[in-house]
Amino acid sequence: MMSLGVKLGDESITTSFSIISTAEVTVRIGVTPAFVDIGPDTRNIDTSLIEAKRADNIKAIMSVSLYGQPA
Repeated sequence: MMSLGVKLGDESITTSFSIISTAEVTVRIGVTPAFVDIGPDTRNIDTSLIEAKRADNIKAIMSVSLYGQPA
């Protein structure tokens, strides 16, 4: 995220259905995680919910691949 210019005060969309490290790495650089629910079929981030979560301070989306399902 740092190499992409995401910085203190920005937000990053991700899912809470993941290992704590997904949100922790975001918080450690001062970025606030904005959580989106998972889809029932893949258990990955529900892409249909991302647009509703968008805001001016959202600068990244951190996807997570689980159970062999690519994000």
